[in-house]
Amino acid sequence: MKEEELLPFYNVPVNTYYELGRAKVKLKDILHWNEGSVIKLDRLSGEYIDVFIENQIFARGEVIIVDEKFSIRLSQILTPEEIMEYNIE
Repeated sequence: MKEEELLPFYNVPVNTYYELGRAKVKLKDILHWNEGSVIKLDRLSGEYIDVFIENQIFARGEVIIVDEKFSIRLSQILTPEEIMEYNIE
């Protein structure tokens, strides 16, 4: 599709989210959470985070700070094959 064919869609809002990591937690542990509780995630410090568009993984990136705000620097745009592999896991 040519870029000019996409012009009518440029202002269509899409939902995006950025997943830092996941954790499986037992309900009994959740009931003991309070302010200051620490939840260990499945990712190591420095690992890429996942970037989703409309609930579909799209890319991976790293968390950076820009103008005192958290931001994402895209490091990898996934291929269709990598997207399918992610959905199988």
